[in-house]
Parts: sequence; structure tokens; C-alpha cells
Amino acid sequence: MRSRRRFLALAGATLGATALAGCGSLGEDAERAGGDGSASTESGSSDAQGPGPEYGGVATDRGPASSPPGEPPSGAAVAWSVPVGVPVTARPVVVGDAVFLGAGEHAARSRPDGDAELRPRFPGYVHAVGLNGERRSRYAAPAPVLDLSPVAGDDATGGRSARAGVYAVLGWYGGPGGVAHRLVRVVDGRPRWVGPERGVNRFVAASTRTAVVTGTRDERVALTGERLTARSPTGAWRWQVESGDVLAGVGHGDRAYLAVGTRETRCLDVASGRTVWSFEGTPPTWTPRVQDDVLFVARSRRTDVGGQPLVALDAATGAPRWTFAGSGEESFTPVAAVRGDAGGTADAVVFVAGTDGDLWAVVDGETRWRRSLGGRVIDGPVLGGGRVYATDTRGVLHAFDARSGERAWRRTLGLPSRALDATGDGVAAIAATDGATDGDGYRIRAYDHDGRQRFAHDGAEGLRGALAHEGRAYVVTAGGHLAAFGD
Repeated sequence: MRSRRRFLALAGATLGATALAGCGSLGEDAERAGGDGSASTESGSSDAQGPGPEYGGVATDRGPASSPPGEPPSGAAVAWSVPVGVPVTARPVVVGDAVFLGAGEHAARSRPDGDAELRPRFPGYVHAVGLNGERRSRYAAPAPVLDLSPVAGDDATGGRSARAGVYAVLGWYGGPGGVAHRLVRVVDGRPRWVGPERGVNRFVAASTRTAVVTGTRDERVALTGERLTARSPTGAWRWQVESGDVLAGVGHGDRAYLAVGTRETRCLDVASGRTVWSFEGTPPTWTPRVQDDVLFVARSRRTDVGGQPLVALDAATGAPRWTFAGSGEESFTPVAAVRGDAGGTADAVVFVAGTDGDLWAVVDGETRWRRSLGGRVIDGPVLGGGRVYATDTRGVLHAFDARSGERAWRRTLGLPSRALDATGDGVAAIAATDGATDGDGYRIRAYDHDGRQRFAHDGAEGLRGALAHEGRAYVVTAGGHLAAFGD
């Protein structure tokens, strides 16, 4: 689990700009909608077009995106550092063996005329940096980069992940709707195709091997009033359906799993847009996560003591397998749940963190053990080396024996956790201030499973992004550097 809630960046002025002209036509998605809430499909055609001259990008530019105002991180734990510029507009994601993010700005393209309140202010870049620190590519987009999502399964197994690329949403925030939002597929620093311009806030809801699903949203969260649109990896338009506000989603196999509004989890068939199943509840981590053949949700309907039970749903059918409500005598609401095996067996141990600050081991809905952290869980649980790890609101990293629940060790990070990940070698944690009330600063710590420190780094500036992946820590500093930390 990387974060507790996904921030919704919504804007506040009026529409009426016409930017990024010359690539696709305005409103074709809306004209193809069924209008009655059913899917409108036209899988044989495409309104996505070739990039056009203003989408040319920069494929091999190895210079800085913009001049970072601060110094790059330094120290024994710094594996590498690459300047990417500020602001950071799309959080970093790992695709195969590369990190992609939207950051930096340039004046090579002009903003839409007539609205001085558009934000972000200037166009930016899509960066691809190898996990070894090699700058793979840098795409100079004609608008700010608002969202990034991997191209699931595409070319990723055949070599460098820059060939797989990402889907990027470009545009501006400028009111209840977006300004000149477009979906672009970026490969090796160049756009492969560009979707039509739309005057709504768009984001990537889910990506699978055969489709990318985008959604719309406005300033109100509701179960109706929005749309989901699917395209193939080649840009061909597939379908559109009426929807509510999708707050988070994930692609898995030939399905898209979506958190809709604040009360529903929905499973869509990506080939047709048909709803396979829905459940009145949302994933405890907000972003849906399919674990083997199970998806966990916190049921919307509360118990008699005020909690929201954890329900294990069959990912294929949506049928409940079991329900867990803590002790049954206290209010219990889950904030995270992770399966302890990779075999999909029915009696798998599930580790559950509750809002009460307790960590539970659960088998088929029954408690195996329960431990108190002393503070509410911020990140975790994550599993590795026979340990269960979690961080709490006091800035403490906890390690428990996964089988017995006995405490193995604890370490004080001293700052709120931003990212946590465990592998067979150990656990890595990133902690940072929020910059608003406590000033700037961040700490990176990594330990082996016995609690011995592997590496550490303290920074004196703020973070604009953080992720832990396969034993390494990656941060985007306020000074505009993407840096990796390791042994």
C-alpha cells in the first residue's frame, strides 16, 4: 500500500479555452455515448490520431528539464539522482525497470488564451528514468502532465520498459470541467497517438493489456453524472458508459475494478463496458487491489456498534466469501488488508489494520492473533521475510512475526510515513513532514528482517513524491530531483 487516500485535484474557474488544436475533434466521445446509461461501442474505429507537429516531444534529450533551485541529495545511501524540475504534476510510477513521472515546465508551448487562472501554469514533461539512474527519455508535452498510468503488459517483458510507456492525461484545471484535456500514449519519449480534446477533468481509471479506461470528475462526488471511456492500446475508441465519480481504480486481467463515489465498488468488463458486479462498500485503502482471486472492501452498511466490517469478495463474481468485524464488541473499520500467501488458497492468512490502531491476523473471517500498535496505522501492513510491517501515527515502524504475532522489533522514524515496502531482504520506509506545519525534512530508513539498519538518509527539504519498490526508496525532492536510495 502506497497511500491512504488519493488527492483529487479539482479546479475553480470557467471553461472556454481551445488549446492543443489540430489533433482530433472536440466532443466525439460525448456524441458516441448511448445516452441511456448503457455502453455505446464502436470497436472498429478510432478518433485518436497521429501526434501532429506540436506533440513531437524530445526522445533523446539528456539535459535538465528545468534548473532545479536546490542541490541534489548526497550521501552514502544515494544510489543516483536525476534532475526533473518542478513542479511535480503527476506522481512517480514504476513500469518494469523504469520510473515515470510528470514534472518540470517549459515555455515551448503557449497556454490557452483568455483564462489567467489556469493551472498548472506551464506545459511540462513526461520523464522516464531507469531504475539504474539512466535517463531513458523526456517528452516535452504541449500541456501540463496531470496523470500517468502504465501501459499494462505492453512490451514490458521483452526488454526495457520505456518501450511499454505510459498513458498520460494532458491539460489544465480551470473550473468544474477541465480545459483541453487529452489522453496520449507516450512511448520512448514520443506520443504514439493522441485522443480528442475534451472540456472535462479526465484521469486514467484503469489500464489492462487490451484497454485503457478514463473517467471524468467534477467538484462533487456522486454515483451518477460522469462517464467512463475505453480505448485500445492503439487508440481505437471502444465504448463509453454513464458512471459516478470514480475515485480510484485498477486493471486486472480483462476487468477494471473501480471505487465509485464513496459507497460502491464496481467491476467492469473492459471489452464491453458492462458492469459484471457491484458491491455497497469501498476498498479500505481506497484504491482497489486484487490479491490472487480476492478483493477486500469495507462494507458501507455499519454494524450495531458503528463499525464497517471487512468483506472478502470473490474478484470474478463479487460474491462475499467471509466477513470480519473485529471482536464484535468494539467499533471496527479496516484501513488495509493484505493476503499472506500467493497461492489463492481459501484458508489464507489475511493481515488487517483497523482504525483503532490494532493489527489482526485473520483466517476465513476468524481471528488468529491481534496486536496493538499504540497509534493509528499510516502505511502497511506489508509482508516480507516472515514479518508483518506497519507504521503508525507516532512515526514508529513495527515488525511482527507473521505466524505468531509476536513483536520482532520496532524503530522510531520520527516523522509521518509516506511509503513502505518489504522484500525478501528487508523493509524500506520513507517518512517526511508535510511542509506546512512542521517545516521541510524527510528520512529514509531500511532494515533487514532482524532489525539491523541497512541504509539511512536524512534530507532537509520537502518531498513532492515518494515510493518504495523492491527494497529501494525513491523520492522527488522539492528542489526538483528524482533520487534513489539503497545499500
